[in-house]
Amino acid sequence: KAKKLYIVGGEPLIIAEHQESLEKLVASGNAGEIQLEYNTNLTMVPNRLVHLWEQFKQIRIGVSIDGCNDVFDYQRTPAKFPAVYKHMKTLNDNPTINLKAWFAFTVTPMNVYHMPEFMKWKLEESGLDKFNPHHSPRPTITQHMCHSPKYYNIKVLPEKNKQEVVKLYEEYKDWVNASDHPKKTKKHFCTVLDSTVRFMLSEDYSKEWLDEFVKITKALDEARDQNILDIVPQYKDLFDA
Repeated sequence: KAKKLYIVGGEPLIIAEHQESLEKLVASGNAGEIQLEYNTNLTMVPNRLVHLWEQFKQIRIGVSIDGCNDVFDYQRTPAKFPAVYKHMKTLNDNPTINLKAWFAFTVTPMNVYHMPEFMKWKLEESGLDKFNPHHSPRPTITQHMCHSPKYYNIKVLPEKNKQEVVKLYEEYKDWVNASDHPKKTKKHFCTVLDSTVRFMLSEDYSKEWLDEFVKITKALDEARDQNILDIVPQYKDLFDA
């Protein structure tokens, strides 16, 4: 008898057969012994699915969230952050669901400046205490580096921008260390920033791939009626050149 199901997509929460499968598990009387785990972007969470999750032993969700507010909307077009945040709050605040959730944050040139701001938002403003909780091994975010394509890898940034990121991260480390957050949370906050810097500085992709990053970003911005400089004004020299 199954004890744990790991459900992936595409986007699993919009697949009708997935919901039908859960209904069968609930009808079998075994749902209370089964743990469900997902990777999802939480753009759609039907009410019926929330009710089904209430019947299971535990719901584990790795939520693909690469920032908040305008940064999220830019990187996850056409998703909108208020709608996704509403779904996160619905699950977080449901006392019947045994929820364990975490932010799967993919670091790219589009959000590398924003990441510490997002972590601060998570800790101070989000109200999402079941997402990367203080007692978990990763009490801020679970970060992943975008390795490929190489023009979306943060190693592609020019040295000037890399040093700006280093300086910004040091300022946020000073902020968190002066805060009232638990010692473990402070340590993890700094570890995430330090490991990102180490990765970014370990190689230089700019000579080979920077032009491609600019070219593709400009083309996507034109197609989507967006502007990366609204999100990362630090790239003004790069994109006005």
